[in-house]
Amino acid sequence: MKLTIEQIRALDKDTLTPEEASGPLGCTGFLLGRMCHEEPERVQFPFLCVGNKTIIPRIGFLNWFDGKRVWMEGE
Repeated sequence: MKLTIEQIRALDKDTLTPEEASGPLGCTGFLLGRMCHEEPERVQFPFLCVGNKTIIPRIGFLNWFDGKRVWMEGE
């Protein structure tokens, strides 16, 4: 499910899927997931690949989207 940045801000969960994060980026979740796995140097926000799964920390993604250099709360 593609979300807007406002919907992502309102979520009450710690992580995003590539599909959820792809909405504000204007791409597909499949493309974002593949990029994280195959071209991680091009992805500028924090993420973690575990097997075929891609995990995106919600706060880190929001901080990156807002132009902040701090990825985690409290840093």
